[in-house]
Amino acid sequence: MKRSLLIILIAFSIGLSTSIQAQNKVKTWTVQVGAGYTVTERLGDAFASGFYVGKRLFNVLELGVSVNASLTQDPYYSFSYADAMPNSSYYFIQATQVEGEEWTQVEFGSAFSFTGVVGFSPTRLIWKNTRHDLVLGAQIGSAYKQHHWVYRNVPDSHIVVSTFANTSFSYGPRLAYEYKISDTLGVGVTASYDLSSIELFTTLATFNVHF
Repeated sequence: MKRSLLIILIAFSIGLSTSIQAQNKVKTWTVQVGAGYTVTERLGDAFASGFYVGKRLFNVLELGVSVNASLTQDPYYSFSYADAMPNSSYYFIQATQVEGEEWTQVEFGSAFSFTGVVGFSPTRLIWKNTRHDLVLGAQIGSAYKQHHWVYRNVPDSHIVVSTFANTSFSYGPRLAYEYKISDTLGVGVTASYDLSSIELFTTLATFNVHF
């Protein structure tokens, strides 16, 4: 009886110790999802969303991958195309719209960036157990931006169509702040600036999960 009780106590102690170690295990992976806005030439102010996955090393260094997307769209629908007539020196341009709408200008565009991120946390270097985390980083990858503009002069039935698209090598700084609600969940904000010809400034409010 005493032997059985001793075995039970030992097993319980081992299980409790394992549970405590599992709870205290440092979570080094972070997944962020966010929404906010982007400011860039041609698109102006645009809605932005983003996704990030990072791995923390030595509690102060972080490596990750970031994907951001931005979109701006006027509240109208339009369809346009241009076609060259055979043996002719001019182009035929047609634009259609929602029936009953009398718009004179429609503008829409999008931008995307795909980057690798290297970051450093000065807060974790100074305070080991703080709920606040600030990561100063740099990102490098590629970015794409497109813009379309259609103008219709209603009295003269004159159509102007302008398009722009550019893909560029992307690089620039990235700043991320987080407040940890628990060991698993956190909220924060990120800001990044693309220094290439795309020139995207993106700010996102984020929801973070650690595991």
